[in-house]
Amino acid sequence: QSSLTGESVPVSKMVGDSVLSSTIVVDGNLIVSAEKVGKETTFERIIELVEKSQANKAKINNIADRFATWYILSAFVAGVALYFIFGNISLVLAVLLVVCADDIAIAVPLAFLLAIGHSAQDGVIIKGNNFIEGFEKLKILVVDKTGTLTKGKLSVVDVFSFGKKNREEMMALSGIAFSVSAHPVARAIVKYVKEKGVIIEKPDKYEEHGGRGSVAYFQGHRIIVGNLPFFNKLKINIGKEQTDVIYNEERKGLNVTLAALGDELIGFFVLADELRPEIKKSIQELKKVGVEKVIMFTGDNERVAKMIAEAAGVDEYYANLLPEDKLVHLKKYLSKDYKVAMVGDGVNDAAVLAASDIGIAM
Repeated sequence: QSSLTGESVPVSKMVGDSVLSSTIVVDGNLIVSAEKVGKETTFERIIELVEKSQANKAKINNIADRFATWYILSAFVAGVALYFIFGNISLVLAVLLVVCADDIAIAVPLAFLLAIGHSAQDGVIIKGNNFIEGFEKLKILVVDKTGTLTKGKLSVVDVFSFGKKNREEMMALSGIAFSVSAHPVARAIVKYVKEKGVIIEKPDKYEEHGGRGSVAYFQGHRIIVGNLPFFNKLKINIGKEQTDVIYNEERKGLNVTLAALGDELIGFFVLADELRPEIKKSIQELKKVGVEKVIMFTGDNERVAKMIAEAAGVDEYYANLLPEDKLVHLKKYLSKDYKVAMVGDGVNDAAVLAASDIGIAM
């Protein structure tokens, strides 16, 4: 599972496959050989991208500073004109004292200070006044998927049962097979089964097959849980109608984990990186206050990206992106006429956060 791409579902790796730096091993063991070191690594490239993005980023001019500059200049010109007309220096000084812009110089920073202070109380840390002022021209909002639009953790969204076993019996048997595993899919299923009030027994014997599934033995029965290739390898009997149902869920970009008792398929779990419940309403509210387009960037595959994009109500999305890919796509939208904000993870999205007019790190 790579924190660089932000994929929500763990990816199986075989001998000879490439593994990105910052990959987390969620199951099994890996022996890896470094193909790139030092300046050639992805991490170093991200640092370089961040530095370049910050160097090339245009500064937001403060409206109050511009106003105060022209206001003071106008007052000075008016004072000179008064002196030439009346020749009274006291009159000129009196006028300049009255129209002095000190109140603006004090009031505006104070307003910003109060805004930053109130935001901090709500858990929003703002680095400077220019970011607050930049929201006035915000037209495009770019968002990362995992952990931003979604909760960043797999959860069970549906359960199917087949044959002689009902849903509760299927869940109980699956819980036995997954009770010992530390795999994210296994933990999500065990959590769901327990929440439904189903008691999970401990297996008499347990075997874990890294990246594919688990086999458990309980009271003389063999229980198998895992993905479809694992079931095909073990020659588990799966009917055509059952296969159609499974493929239908997989086509949606969802994770499907099957369960079998002996050689018979008894059901499966459907898992997904769950959309945050408030997201769709939040996007609608943003549209009301002036944001014209919301775009999603993700390292996840096309099917998952499409499912989340449609559920969240975003206008456009880009899938299968590495950090440098996100930067390339972001630059298409940067403009002098409006501001672009990026919402994402502070680590793998560092470069694109720095390149945007307003970077919002979750």
